Amino acid sequence: MRKLTVFLFLTALVFALNCEAFAAEFELDDKAVISGMDGRSWYQGYTPSVRYDSLTICLPVRSETAVGAITASIALDDPDLLLFRSQPQAVTVYPRNGVYPVKLTVPLSQKRQNGDYAAKILISGKKENGEAITEEFPYVIRIRDGQKNPEALIPELALSGELKVGQECLLTLTVSNPATSLSMTDCELTLTDPAGEVLMSGSNRMTLPEILPGQTAQAEIPVTVKGNAAVELHSLSLKLTYRVLEQETTREETITCPVTQEIRLEQGEITLPPSAIQGELTTLSVPLMNMGKGDVRNAMVSLEIPELIQKQSVLVGTLEPGATGQAKLTFTPPKDALGDYSGTITFSCEDAYGNAKQWFASVDITIEAAKPAAEAPDGEEKPSAPAWLLPSVCALCAALAAGLLLQGVLLRSKLHRLEEERL
Repeated sequence: MRKLTVFLFLTALVFALNCEAFAAEFELDDKAVISGMDGRSWYQGYTPSVRYDSLTICLPVRSETAVGAITASIALDDPDLLLFRSQPQAVTVYPRNGVYPVKLTVPLSQKRQNGDYAAKILISGKKENGEAITEEFPYVIRIRDGQKNPEALIPELALSGELKVGQECLLTLTVSNPATSLSMTDCELTLTDPAGEVLMSGSNRMTLPEILPGQTAQAEIPVTVKGNAAVELHSLSLKLTYRVLEQETTREETITCPVTQEIRLEQGEITLPPSAIQGELTTLSVPLMNMGKGDVRNAMVSLEIPELIQKQSVLVGTLEPGATGQAKLTFTPPKDALGDYSGTITFSCEDAYGNAKQWFASVDITIEAAKPAAEAPDGEEKPSAPAWLLPSVCALCAALAAGLLLQGVLLRSKLHRLEEERL
């Protein structure tokens, strides 16, 4: 006779401790002992036994509503797993002294492998009025004396959350167990920042619940970010220790997480004349100052004055910590604009990780009419040129022309004499 070391895990201690999981229809009497339990109740540490490759599970079940017989069966969540020699048969059980002595026999394969196998136990019955009642309970069979399990368990880790300078923050760790037949037990996590600027709050380690095959667990990690922490990506070291088939295993991974600070881009005094003239160029200017510890990117200023100008924008760009940039916008009021107008200045920017900030300011301006060009008074004639001016100009032009002509004749004559002398 072979003795199999089998541990049964019941989600939230369904069968062993938590009667509420039976929702008042069925519950396990964890202090009762029925035939096959070797005199030990679930409360006293009863574990199922194996004889001739068959696992026997004893469950003292009580019900306040069921009458007559009940039916119990077990099935693996994954029917393709080679754990059972044949499909376990359902059993019909009648009450004895107020207890249903459920005894399930599970035929195990001789080629079974060590591992943790998720299953469900289904109990069904009827009420006195004939109404059917059923309950389905998660169940895990742990086998440790079978053949070696070739499956490797490499958990997948993911870390998310926001880290802000000088604040208490929460990071969410997601651990996924991709295995089909191996659980992660006794999970313990540590998180460290090599720079020493992100610290786990309280204890420097935390425990996680068991993670069954194919399941994902999440845990919130409280951390403290120092007030002098650098506003940049931090490489956080995660170390997860856990047991697989009673063997301790360690998984280490480095995950980058940004440390940010509230965007502290501030505006200076807005410079805009209280009034402008129709058709004349008008300028608005405003300084921007980065008062934070990280770069501010895509700083932009936009101006919109309904019925006067459409939205106009100017990109100031990236401002390093302590830097100041100047935004300058120009516009020309239409020639038909006149009177008082109100508009909005929109300031926008983002940090290095795409977190955006936006705020607004209002402006007012009065548009005045353009001054007309100066004209002569009515009835007054414009002064005319003297009568002698035109003949004098003409005579002067004729004299200049004659002089130029005479100069040309003299030059040609001189050139002619020079050529004769050469000959």
